[in-house]
Amino acid sequence: MEPREVLLNFITDEDIALVENRQGLFYPENHYRMSKPVKQLFKLLDKSESQRFCYHQLRLGLFVKVKTEEELAILKAAYLQSYEWQNKGYDKPHYDVFVALLIFGFSDLYNIDGGQDLAAYNKYLKVVSQTSAYSGLSGMIKKINRFEPYADDETANRILQCLRAIQY
Repeated sequence: MEPREVLLNFITDEDIALVENRQGLFYPENHYRMSKPVKQLFKLLDKSESQRFCYHQLRLGLFVKVKTEEELAILKAAYLQSYEWQNKGYDKPHYDVFVALLIFGFSDLYNIDGGQDLAAYNKYLKVVSQTSAYSGLSGMIKKINRFEPYADDETANRILQCLRAIQY
């Protein structure tokens, strides 16, 4: 399968699955085929297709890496579109609202700063990736040095803002 075809097959399968209120079958069976094409997603797909791809990735709880402000705008549009199923109680795997709030700075219910620029988006995506790499605090403590790049006041305040917003 060509890289563009892999991405389009994912979109088509997830579109059908969304109508049927389920998760698609293409991703679980072909996630390994998607790793390289996803890195080129914005070059392989037009704006509309890219947004649809990002939308379905969010439905799976996956955040796409972006390299330009234009790509971030496409991802944010997909994120805004995701509210339609998030608010309908869609019961399939999807992103964690706290994580989305941390990364994007806003949600349909909360607004910390109205949105992120590219540098902030990528920074907070790295924070989430680092913290998600562990199954428990003991593993994090053993490798505490890996968290040092994120031990700044800005990141700590951002996390605190998110916790306060969701009244944790």
